Amino acid sequence: MFLAFLIYAGISAVALWLLNGGVSDLAKGNAGVLMSIGRLTGLLAALAAMTGLYLAARPRGLERRLGLERMLAWHRVTGIVTVSLVVVHSVADTVGWARTAGVNVGEQLMEFVAHQDWMTAALVGALLFLVVGVTSWRRIRRLMPYESWYFIHLSGYLAVLLAFGHQVTIGSDVTANQLITWWWATVFICFVVAISWARIGDLGRAVGRGSLRVSRRIDSTADTTSIIVSGPGLKRLEARPGHYFMIRLLTPHLWWQAHPISLSAAPEPEGLRFTVKDLGDGSAAIGEAPVGTRVILEGPYGIFTVDAARGAPVLLVAGGIGVAPIRALLEDCSPGQRPMVVIRARRREDIAHLDEIALLAEERGGAVHLLTGPRQAFREGRPFHPEDLHRMVPDLTDRDVFVCGPGSLERAVVDSVRALGVQASRIHREGFRY
Repeated sequence: MFLAFLIYAGISAVALWLLNGGVSDLAKGNAGVLMSIGRLTGLLAALAAMTGLYLAARPRGLERRLGLERMLAWHRVTGIVTVSLVVVHSVADTVGWARTAGVNVGEQLMEFVAHQDWMTAALVGALLFLVVGVTSWRRIRRLMPYESWYFIHLSGYLAVLLAFGHQVTIGSDVTANQLITWWWATVFICFVVAISWARIGDLGRAVGRGSLRVSRRIDSTADTTSIIVSGPGLKRLEARPGHYFMIRLLTPHLWWQAHPISLSAAPEPEGLRFTVKDLGDGSAAIGEAPVGTRVILEGPYGIFTVDAARGAPVLLVAGGIGVAPIRALLEDCSPGQRPMVVIRARRREDIAHLDEIALLAEERGGAVHLLTGPRQAFREGRPFHPEDLHRMVPDLTDRDVFVCGPGSLERAVVDSVRALGVQASRIHREGFRY
C-alpha cells in the first residue's frame, strides 16, 4: 500500500510539472531549462524527504514486512536523493531566476529573501538538509556522540516544514490552480498523519502498558551488562527471541532518547532480558541503570526470528554485542535444526553468555565454534574465510544463515557464504547501525 501510494505521488508530481509546461520550458534557453529543472527537483525533493521521514518513523506494518535493516537502507537512499535534489533545486532555480532578471546570484538571493514569502524559511530548510546529510556521512558520524547526531538528525523534520511553506505559496506547479494546491496539501497531510501515528502511536501504546522497571542488573563481561525489565505490562507483549525494543529510560537525562536493543533471552514471566555493551553513548547508560529505574519499551520490532528458516537447519554467526540476539535465537531453535554457532571475538572472555550458548547448542544437537585472536592469525587475514567456514560446517549450503554484528562482520560473512553457494534468500541479518 505504501509503495503504491509513493509511486502514485511520484507520478502525480511529474504530471504536475508536465501540465505546467515542464517540457516546453526546456526550449526557452538556458534560464528556462534551469528553472524547469528547479521546479521538477523541488517537487521530487519534497516527496523524497517525506518518504525518508516515514521510513525512519518505523511504521510497524511496514517494518514487520521489510525489517529494520532494509528500511534504514532505503532511508539512507532517500536521504541522499533528498539532499542531492535540494542542492540541484536551489542552484538551478536561483541561477535561472538570476539570468532571467539579468542580475548576479547574490542579488537574486537578496531579492528572494526580501520579497518572496517563506523564502527565508526555505533557505534555512535547505541548509538544515545539508547539515543532516553531511553529518550522516559515516566518517563524520563516527566522530560524533550519538546524542549530538540524534538532535541534528531530528532537524530533518523542521527542514521539511520550513521548505513546505514556500512550495505552497510560490511554487508555480503547486499554485497553478486551487485543486492542485489542495492535492499537494493532502499528500503532505497524509505523510504527517502517517509519520505521527508511527512515532506517537507506538510510544502511546508503550506508555499505556503500565509501569515497567529495571528489576535486576547482571554483569556479563567487562564491558557488557544485562538488565531484566519487569512489570505487569509485559503480559500484553507478544515478544519473540530475535525481536528488539526501543528502550527509553525515564531519567532526567535520558527520557528523550530511545535505543534499539534486542532481547538476549526468550521472554520469561519474570521479565525481559536485554544485554548492552558500553559503546560510549546511551547504551552504556542503559546498562548502568539502577534497579527500580522506570522504563518504556516500544515494540516488539523485527523479523530476525527462526521462523525465517521454516524449520531448516541453521548457522548462527555473531560478533560483538550481536551475540545477544543470536543467543536468544538459539533458545528458539528446535533440535531438528541442529544449530551451529560461530562467534568472532578478540578474546574468549569478551563473549557474553558463552556458557549459556554452549549449553543451548549442545541440547539441540549443535556445536559452538569460536574465532578468537587477531585477524592476522586467520587464513589470508579473514576469520570467515569460505574454506574455513565449510570445514567447520560441512553442510552449510543446506542451512539458513543468521548473522548479527558490526557491519564489516556481516559483509564478510555474507560474502563467504554466498561464495559457498548459499542463496541470498536464506541469509538473514540484523545490524546495529540505527
